[in-house]
Amino acid sequence: MAIWRDNGTLTYWMAHGSDDFPDEDDCTFTLSYQDGGPTLAIFGDTAEAVAQTAAYFMSLEKSTDQSSRLVIKGCHEFFEFYSAGERCLTRMLVASPSRPIEFHDVKLSVAQTQAMATSLYPVHLTFNLCIFEDQGTAFVTALEKRKSPIGSLAFKECDPFDFLNLKRLIKLEHKIEELALPDLHYEADEAETETEAEKDIMLCTFAAKVIRLHCEIWTPLLSDIDWGALHINAEKLSLTLHDGVREPFPTEPVLCLLQRLAQLGHFVELKLSFAFNDYRMRLHDEDLFRTALANKRIPISVAGELIRTALANSNLQVLDLGNLREKPWWDQHVETLLDGLKDHTELLTLKLEVGNDAFGLDFCYLRRLLSRNRKIKVTNEKGVIYSDGSSIHELYSLNRFYRGSESLAAKPFSYRLAVGAAAMVECARNKFQRYALLCSNHTDVLYDLIQFAQEDELYDGGDSLHRTQDANLERNRKRCRS
Repeated sequence: MAIWRDNGTLTYWMAHGSDDFPDEDDCTFTLSYQDGGPTLAIFGDTAEAVAQTAAYFMSLEKSTDQSSRLVIKGCHEFFEFYSAGERCLTRMLVASPSRPIEFHDVKLSVAQTQAMATSLYPVHLTFNLCIFEDQGTAFVTALEKRKSPIGSLAFKECDPFDFLNLKRLIKLEHKIEELALPDLHYEADEAETETEAEKDIMLCTFAAKVIRLHCEIWTPLLSDIDWGALHINAEKLSLTLHDGVREPFPTEPVLCLLQRLAQLGHFVELKLSFAFNDYRMRLHDEDLFRTALANKRIPISVAGELIRTALANSNLQVLDLGNLREKPWWDQHVETLLDGLKDHTELLTLKLEVGNDAFGLDFCYLRRLLSRNRKIKVTNEKGVIYSDGSSIHELYSLNRFYRGSESLAAKPFSYRLAVGAAAMVECARNKFQRYALLCSNHTDVLYDLIQFAQEDELYDGGDSLHRTQDANLERNRKRCRS
């Protein structure tokens, strides 16, 4: 369906799944409502008219509890969205506060950035290749005045802030729950070198007072820094370490970083990924680049230090080593990792992007881990568990039963008695391991069930199959009162 407006714009309305998309080279702007929603492609001769049309359609949206993503995208570099005004953005945030919103290739005015920073609700905003009109001054000032955290902010492949405003942003105290920053480069002033300026920003970024922090670092910046001065407040940390594909693996700085993370010891989630690149080589000789990338190896010393870091963070629940952007890096160290992490009492999820062969013959390394650690699961980056489809699946099922039996111990006795009896009859029948787990974790329940059986034999003249409901209820009442 095409909609013509009197300002000279033409909007194509495309239902979800439609392949009748107009030529993107001619398109000026798109609004994409994800997860089954439509896409609106707007054509026009001027940015002003296109922005006004986008604002018109955004104003038609009604309030909803759905949280499907909205992508607002300029089809050409840095589309000037100023003429849309700020009201459409305010209405958009009120209509669905929990919805993630992504801006791509747009310039945003002072009033528009202020409107988003002053939202009454926690919002989730991503800016990809975007520019703020005043380099972020009004945006940060509005954040400083907030009474509650904004939610999440992510900046990808762009930094809409100048040096001063970026430092103001990352020094905000408890105004942002989740912050994601790209690899940052800044020109130095007269008082310091470019490397010193970048190190200053890196240390400030690490110290951001947020719950979850995502940042990208060039490993040369980790050389010759005062590791004692590296403070990280976030309890959920995601790090991407960049280096040149021609360079040796940056073993020393990575080891120092891991040792510092171990000293801090307060993380509940930790993600570590590597990105090795050489844009010039990749442009001129893709095969040479692939060969150089394939020759990259993570040293065993780094794998060992990573294990020590995980163990030092005793409350760590998620260790994410998945890396979809490049090659699988950890295949050769899977046995070492699984063996080293088997006794971590709080670790729930280990994410790896590896081939099935990395788990050994018949998944023996994974089988050994799951037999030792009942809490953990090993998944790929998308959260799909590694399994052979049969015996490993059964191990995961047994471990879920184990965790359920263990958590049942905290429940009131009357509840455990009812659930325990049902589990023994329905879930653990003919499965000795599960039956034994229930009995070992709930001996008092087993004792009561035996007592019931003995009392029933006396009550029914030996026929324990004909217990009366009233007798059962009375016994439960007596035990609950005691």
